[in-house]
Amino acid sequence: GDIIAMSSNSITVRSMRNFGVACAVAPATPSVTVLRVGNWFAVGDSVFVFADNRENVSNDDDWIAVRASAVDTTAACGASPASRITFGGQSAKFAADSVRVGAPVRSYIRYTYDLVTESGQTYLGRTPAGGTAAPMVGPLKPSTGIQFTYLDSLGAVTSVTTNVRQITVRVRTVSEVLNSLGQPVSDSLTIRIYTRN
Repeated sequence: GDIIAMSSNSITVRSMRNFGVACAVAPATPSVTVLRVGNWFAVGDSVFVFADNRENVSNDDDWIAVRASAVDTTAACGASPASRITFGGQSAKFAADSVRVGAPVRSYIRYTYDLVTESGQTYLGRTPAGGTAAPMVGPLKPSTGIQFTYLDSLGAVTSVTTNVRQITVRVRTVSEVLNSLGQPVSDSLTIRIYTRN
């Protein structure tokens, strides 16, 4: 699944960035020429390439996890613009699997969502792998501003990432505005996210 790590106040996920469809495959190189659907793939992208293996059997399908070592954006799929993505030094990953023309190819980036501090205030932040946190929602309550609850297909709480089918997210805000009792005004919001797992 796309959930890498999870806790009650943090979640790390793979977030899809680009998508393409293979129009040529060179397993020995290895490289895949991808019809451009959205943005171009880039060197260093973390990529999943779909391996169908035996076409009539679904339980041997696999996503090959590789990293783009070179990208040629002058390639073409017929008359359509394409990019040839090379995965240098990773040919062993393609040896046992059959990547075919028409295979989906997607790149992703890892993001962690958790509480971050900005100018003395607490926010829900998003941090890319190896990057800097960016505040997104807030200000929130310092220790209880975000709460993630992970549910399986039966609606029971689970701690197994591959069993998650639904995530309940509760956000608790805080304000500098005071109510009639002189206390900071706060509110909460609960949302449900249904996963692709």
